[in-house]
Formats: sequence, C-alpha cells, structure tokens
Amino acid sequence: MLKPKILPIIKLIINEIIISPFIIKSSDCIECKCWVIISLTHITTVFNINIWLLMKTKEIKWHSKYLAKDMPIKIYGSDCGKPVIVFPTQSGSYLDYENFGMIDACQQFINSNKIQLYCIQTIDSDSWCNQSITPKRRAEVNELFNNYVMNELIPFIGKGNIGLTGCSMGAYYSANFYFLSPMSGRTLSIRK
Repeated sequence: MLKPKILPIIKLIINEIIISPFIIKSSDCIECKCWVIISLTHITTVFNINIWLLMKTKEIKWHSKYLAKDMPIKIYGSDCGKPVIVFPTQSGSYLDYENFGMIDACQQFINSNKIQLYCIQTIDSDSWCNQSITPKRRAEVNELFNNYVMNELIPFIGKGNIGLTGCSMGAYYSANFYFLSPMSGRTLSIRK
C-alpha cells in the first residue's frame, strides 16, 4: 500500500501531468529513494517516459576568492548519492560531460541515487595552456585552482567521501587531487 503522501503524486502521473522536477520531499534519503524508484517504474511502464527528464539538475556559480572569477558548476542527482567531482578535458567546459553523452551513460546510477555528479570548470586556458606566461607563473595560477577545489569546492560539497573522475587533463586533475587530499576514503576513476 502506498503511503498517503504519495497518492496525490501518483494520481497526477496517471492523469498524464508530469511534475517538474519529480521529487518526493523526505528527510530520509533511503525512504525517498525507495518511493521514487517505485514511482519511476510506474511512470516508465505506463507512459514510457525517458527517465532523464526526471533527473534532478542544478546549475550554480559563485565568485571564487582564490581565482577572482565566477566558477560555474552543474550538479546532477540528489544529495543522497555519493558525490563525484567531474573535471573536464583540457580547456574544456563544465558542460562537456553532458554534451559528450556521459550524463546519459551515468543516468542509471544518478537516478538510483548511487552518485551525484559535480561537473566543474577548470582554468587551463589561464594556467597550463597559457603560452603567454612563464612556466613558473602557470604553476602559480594552477595552485590557485588547487586552492579553489580544496578550500571552496570540497567544503561546498560537504561530504567526506568524494569520488574524482576526468578524461585527458581531467584525469590529471583527478589523480592530483586524489594524492593531495588529506581525507581518506576518496575514489579515483581515470579514463583515456
């Protein structure tokens, strides 16, 4: 038997009204996950709706005190999932993971609350790829990015066990932060 607070949502779904975003508010993530999966199964069976439409996404930016610029982030999934920082390829964008189909490839894990992706912007064009400055200055600018990730981004995420992934230069950043991190329990995923 469905809980009473779920019945109005199921009734709306049966009447072919899609709630955007489809989130059942609950302080208990396990309960939330359970009911969302039941509801998503019901939706896909009855209406054959692409679950991607129901994925929780949020795009934010804030002014970094270390970098003296706005840094955008796109977050995919709920707070129940294990946070994973996604570093883009060399001089890439925080939207690359979505534009190259990786969000679609990870959709099952995101929608089942196993992971929450934090796709971030890097400053490669200001650091390692900036041929107009000395190698020493490139390293100094990259150190500002390291401070941004360690002292602004990770505290913003606020969870101790954070995954790291990236392709190309993103793989370098993943490995670099894996070894720089004072926190144990981090995971690392590198793709060529």
